[in-house]
Amino acid sequence: MTQPLPWEKNAAVPVPPAPEPVPLDAYTAPAAPEPELVPLDIYDASAPAPKPAKPLVDIDSLNPAQREAVLTTEGPLLVLAGAGSGKTRVLTFRIAHMLGDLGVKPWQILAITFTNKAAAEMRERLAALIPSGTRGMWVCTFHAMCVRMLREDADLLGYTGQFTIYDDDDSKRMVRDIMQALGIEQKQFPINMIRSKISSA
Repeated sequence: MTQPLPWEKNAAVPVPPAPEPVPLDAYTAPAAPEPELVPLDIYDASAPAPKPAKPLVDIDSLNPAQREAVLTTEGPLLVLAGAGSGKTRVLTFRIAHMLGDLGVKPWQILAITFTNKAAAEMRERLAALIPSGTRGMWVCTFHAMCVRMLREDADLLGYTGQFTIYDDDDSKRMVRDIMQALGIEQKQFPINMIRSKISSA
C-alpha cells in the first residue's frame, strides 16, 4: 500500500464564519434637517434704502429759493431775479450739481450767456467747484456757439473752418476800402446799398 502524497492528504480546511447580517437601513443617508420656513410676503418688502452718498457740491450756502432752483434738474426751469441776486451763482451750482452728483457728462452741458465776460466768469466759477470735470463743456455766448458750430461743420456747407466774421463797423470799413481802390463814388453808390447787394447775392 502506497503512502498518499502530501497534497493528497485530507487536510482539514477551516471554514470562515458566516457574515453578520446587515440591516437594510444601514446605508441610507441621514435625514436632512427641516428647511426654514420663509413667509411668502418677504419678497414683496422693499429693500432697505442705501445710505445716500455725500454730495460733491455743497449747496448749504444757498438760500432756500436758490437751493430749490439748483436741485430742480428735470424739465425746464425759469429763474426770475433782479441784478445781483445770485442768478449766475444758481446756474453755476446747478451745473456743478449735475456734473458732480448726478453723473451728467461735461459735453452734455450747454450754457449760454449774453456777454463774453459773463461766460468767462461762469467758466471760472465752475472750474473752482468742479476742478477736473468741466473739460468739453460749452459755456459761451450765443454768437460764439454759432461760430463754433460753423467752424466744426463748415465742410457740410462747402467751406473750410478758416474764416473771419466781421461786425457792422468792420463790414463798412472793408466795403469803403474796396470802393476807394476801384474808384467807385460813394455818393453814386452808397455803402449800405453795396452791402445789401452783397448780402442778398
